[in-house]
Amino acid sequence: TRMEEQENWVVALGPVLAMAYSPADDRLATLGADLIVRVWDTQTGRMMGELFEHQRPGWGLAYSPDGRYLLSAGGAVGQDTILWDVERGEAISTTSTDGLFVYDVAWAPDGSQYLVVSSGSSRLYVYETSTGIRTQHRPSGISLSALAHGEHYLATTNSIGTTYVYNFAGSQVYEQIRMMRYDVNVDRLVEDDV
Repeated sequence: TRMEEQENWVVALGPVLAMAYSPADDRLATLGADLIVRVWDTQTGRMMGELFEHQRPGWGLAYSPDGRYLLSAGGAVGQDTILWDVERGEAISTTSTDGLFVYDVAWAPDGSQYLVVSSGSSRLYVYETSTGIRTQHRPSGISLSALAHGEHYLATTNSIGTTYVYNFAGSQVYEQIRMMRYDVNVDRLVEDDV
């Protein structure tokens, strides 16, 4: 398959730190170094709106699986991550990770929960979408930097490359099942069952 550029346009005043494509329509959300979350119609290149200007940079931006909600993550303690109702363009809730910059956000496949990791915090934050209630896990004494969520598993990694894998079963608490790290001394992957 060949990739061909269809169109291009400037979406921020400076570098773009995060982007997310809606699974429900042709909208693209961007978060630039100018700290503003913007939503774009990719068919026309027209900006649909500016949602918010964060106080500090962040790198997390993600649509919910149904495209109804958008998470945008900045870096000011007290308003790190905002859950948006996309259609209304209104903030539903604001959460804080008590860290410095949000590195990544992700959704559970059923949309019932969203997850946040940040610098300055070794916690994986899990929020219930409907209530905003938070549960915390501490898989590492080192800042967590990335998230990936599949149908049955969640993985998060820290700033020195250790990856933690969790079992996911609906709204139950995530259960850590494995820790993986790459041992450069022996040039191989090391897996520790928990």
